[in-house]
Amino acid sequence: MKKILSVVVALFMLAGAFSESGLYAKLNAGWADGSVYIKDGSWHDSTGFSGFELFPAIGFAPEATSVPDKPFDFTFEASLGMILGKGDEYSDVDVKVFNPGFTCFFNWHFEGFDSEFLQHFVPYAGAGMSTPIQRVEVEWEHTYADHYDNYGNPDHWRTDSWSHKATTFGIDLTFVLGARYAFTEKIEANAEIGWNSSITNALNNRFIRGGIFYRF
Repeated sequence: MKKILSVVVALFMLAGAFSESGLYAKLNAGWADGSVYIKDGSWHDSTGFSGFELFPAIGFAPEATSVPDKPFDFTFEASLGMILGKGDEYSDVDVKVFNPGFTCFFNWHFEGFDSEFLQHFVPYAGAGMSTPIQRVEVEWEHTYADHYDNYGNPDHWRTDSWSHKATTFGIDLTFVLGARYAFTEKIEANAEIGWNSSITNALNNRFIRGGIFYRF
């Protein structure tokens, strides 16, 4: 918990450092599915999951990355994605992922068009890295007959069970495609899809999410 709070504090400190560089706050929610790696002592495996994702982020647009007289620019985003998921490869799989990351976005603008809609519409693509912290709990049960009657029919059953709980850390590459629409100078809505691809034994997942921007 202390590490998570430290990351949140760092995000706000980063926001203050870039408060004059087109700062915005972003809150998205959506759906994620994929697989996570589990390691508990000598036992290790990967298991599938799907679940809810909450994705708060702080973004900024430094003047150094603006491209005068061009219909595009670059922005940067520090985020703390959180996934709560379940899996069905065992009797019960519970997945919690905290995924701090940093992403660079390429944004395309239609400001020179006559359409008012296009003037407020910005498609974008992004790539970055994240460091998923995964807490996975796995429970397994197997029931089988361990005694038979004189006719060969089972008359006694036995259930074996085990569980594993593990926290693992990893490094992922992140890829995002999305678009946003500005309703006012300060408020925008967005939607995006993408995926996290593991470099180490970590998180592999797809996501779809949407939410709001608030520009300071």
